[in-house]
Amino acid sequence: MLATRKSDNGPTRLHSQGLDLRHLTGESLELRAGTHLLATMAFGFNESSMPEFTIPLHPVVAPCKASIWTCSQAPRVSESSETLSLVETEQLLLGSIRLPAERIEHATKLAYRTIQKTIQQRTGFRLIRLWNYLPGINLADEGVERYRLFSRARHDVLASSGYRMSSDLPAASAVGSENGPLVIHFLAGSGELTTVENPRQVSAYRYPRTYGPRSPSFSRAVIYNSELGRQLFLSGTASIIGHETIAPQEPEKQTQVTLDNLSALLESAGYPKLNSLGSSASWVVYIRDPSHIDRIRPLITDHLHPESRIIYLQGDICRKELMVEIEGTVFC
Repeated sequence: MLATRKSDNGPTRLHSQGLDLRHLTGESLELRAGTHLLATMAFGFNESSMPEFTIPLHPVVAPCKASIWTCSQAPRVSESSETLSLVETEQLLLGSIRLPAERIEHATKLAYRTIQKTIQQRTGFRLIRLWNYLPGINLADEGVERYRLFSRARHDVLASSGYRMSSDLPAASAVGSENGPLVIHFLAGSGELTTVENPRQVSAYRYPRTYGPRSPSFSRAVIYNSELGRQLFLSGTASIIGHETIAPQEPEKQTQVTLDNLSALLESAGYPKLNSLGSSASWVVYIRDPSHIDRIRPLITDHLHPESRIIYLQGDICRKELMVEIEGTVFC
């Protein structure tokens, strides 16, 4: 397990770990021997100067500068262009793609085709996890919500690429950004992948057509095993039971249902309870309305271990009536 030691004046010290994710706050970062920086993901969006691996959302709670991915295998930059960035090791590929988002369905198809082509060039690699950031996720293009257009394009590319909806879809999140391009970060690797579904929820890929012309194509969670260790990637999880939204527009009740859903998902994956994961777990909480932070955060801190790593970002959720979404990564 990667250990963190913090002091008021000292840096965050990272011990050697196969793969890990940290959220950098006010302190500096110090890597221990055997740990390599894989990527720094800064928050926010600047159209004139958008760094590689940007997360185009703003922290709700300051200070939080960036998310930091580290790895025990030395990485190399294999692609760095205006639209595509790739960093890889022998067994892992971390990428970011950025495309104009005015025609979201077209952009999504192009992005996912590029991702698939990139992965297929590496023998034995599979998609593990995706983070999708869509400007205007709940707005309409020609009468159809942009998230539904995104979902249709994603489904069509993955289905045509041979993905089986019931067994090998990656974990994913799709969050609305304020403006800018479509941004997709993706993680792929050559290890063993096991998908996990939530007994409290209908699998997203089996949603009825009420939610769009194509169902969202992702697994609720993915367990990934490789020489870099074992990781559990929990997809963006919200206040949904079955396929229906619970407690529309009510942030506290939605947060409680979301935490209950995460607990059920951890149990299905064979992992310990939320409040026992400690520093091995990293959480991202997306909040539609930043003014809700004081209503949402106490519930989350009550349910999570005090050593768990948590950041709160402002982002729109895939359904208009949803106020909060939580994703997690467990490194053990």
